[in-house]
Formats: sequence, C-alpha cells, structure tokens
Amino acid sequence: MRVSIVLPVRNAGPELEGVLAGIRAQRHDLGEVEVLAVDSGSSDGTPELLERSGAKVLRIAPETFDHGGTRDFAIEKAGGDVVVLLVQDATPGDERWLASLVREFDDPGVAGAWCRQVARPDAPSVTALRLAESLHGAREGRIARLAPGRKLADLDPFDRLALCSFDNVCSAVRKSVWRSIRFGPCAFAEDMIWGKAAIEAGHTIVYTSNAFVVHSHDRSVAYEYRRTYLAHHALQRLFGVRTVPDLATVWRSLGTSGPWMRHAWAHDRPFSRRVHHTLRVPVERFVTALAQLRGARDASEGKPPRRMRGV
Repeated sequence: MRVSIVLPVRNAGPELEGVLAGIRAQRHDLGEVEVLAVDSGSSDGTPELLERSGAKVLRIAPETFDHGGTRDFAIEKAGGDVVVLLVQDATPGDERWLASLVREFDDPGVAGAWCRQVARPDAPSVTALRLAESLHGAREGRIARLAPGRKLADLDPFDRLALCSFDNVCSAVRKSVWRSIRFGPCAFAEDMIWGKAAIEAGHTIVYTSNAFVVHSHDRSVAYEYRRTYLAHHALQRLFGVRTVPDLATVWRSLGTSGPWMRHAWAHDRPFSRRVHHTLRVPVERFVTALAQLRGARDASEGKPPRRMRGV
C-alpha cells in the first residue's frame, strides 16, 4: 500500500520540529511515504520548515480553512492508498507508530483507523489522568462495526458514540472509501461525523492502542468551556448523548472534585504549579459541566451551535 501523511498547519511553532523528527524516525517497509501539508497562512516559517524536511506544502487562504473541507482537499491531492491524518502538535510516540497504524488496513473491510493519545510529559497531572481514562487513551484496542441486521438507531446513545468514535488528532482513512464518504465542509467534529457515516455504511473502524501519539494541551478554563460546548452539541446531535441532564448535576460536579484535587496535589510540581492546578479542578469541572448541559440542550432544541472563537 502506498501511504501519505497529511498535516493541516498554521503557525505550528517549535513543536512541529518534533513531529517531523518523529515521522523521519519511523521504521517500516511501506516504501516512500509522502508528507503533504496544507498551510493556511503561517507567518512563523512553518511552510519553509516543512519544505526543508521534504514535505510538499499546499497553501490556502486562512479564511478558507475548514476542518472537514481542508482535509478533503489534501486527501484528494495525496497519492496514498491509505492517508494518515495528523495534527501539527501530535508527535509519533515511537518508531513503529506508522507501521502499527497502517497495518490495520491489511483487513480489506477496514475503512479507518485511529490511535491512542498520551499526554505530554509536562502536562498537568489531571489532564494526563483524564486522557488515560478516556476512549482516546485506552490501552485496549477495539474493532467497531455494526452487527448484521442491526442499525445504529437500535443502540443506546453511549454505545452509538463508542461504536463511531474516530479522532483526527491521529487517524488514517482508506482512500477508496473516502471517495464515497468524505468529511465535507465542517467547522467542528468532522471526524465523528465521518466515523458515523462509515459505520452506517457497513464499514469497520479500528482503534489501535499499539500505535500512539504524544498530544495534550494546557488550555485556559474559558477555552475548555468553548470546546466542551461544541463537543457536546455535536454528541447530542449525532448520537443523542446527554451527559449532564440538568443544572442540579452541574452543581453536583463541585462535590465530586475531591479525588481530582488530591491527584493534582500529589503529582504536580513545583509547589506553585501544584497549588494552581489543584484550585483549578473544581472551577474547570463546574464550567465544563455547564458547557455539557448547554451544548446538548441547544442541539436537542434544534439550535445551531453558538459561535465559539478560537476553537
């Protein structure tokens, strides 16, 4: 199989050097692997760094960037039978990352695969724990497909979500399947939309824990609110998932903060960082619970997602 790696980028900063070094360090028998980047208006030398590394760079105007449409644009240009989609700050975890991910496509029924995420070494301890306990950090692989005769609508909302989960932080798609199931114009959750369409069409999606990338963020509480709102608007709209049913549940989130605060206090260093992240826990849990409530409520009422700048 021919393999291409697609990177949407904009002002990627110094972390991109680590990503490119991780790609160069891969050990595999896949032949020459194409690296194709789509730059949407960088001003920090990102395109030049990519070109020096041997990547092909496509340039688009910043205002035309779209999470789904831009990826479709790049996949159309890519020469691979399998196209790996990677974000600009997700670093391959080891030298077998690419081979482990692409190996899933030896099964001709596999339309897409995605891999495990591990928090950066300097990530807040609560961030690392939350990621490790999520679907995105699970250490057991999963093969997702609908059972014969079953429809997605027959399942519980959370089972629908688990079955269709797909994450373009690091994923791969079979190009022949993508030709009939594209991401399409989409400002958020283009990966989940694609996963749902692929499962409904009878394809298989694989989550592999053998391949992993190092990826996490230490974002502001305000950013976490905005992103959580959009995520839960999409989860309700796509799968009927509602994690926070009412305002009383939002307030109860404060009462469940203790174990997370103790974890931050025990693991974060130095002292100033320990205090900051421990005190942040109840604030972030309250704010993100409120975002879950509002996102799902707006979606259930048929309202479009509110505009969230910077997400």
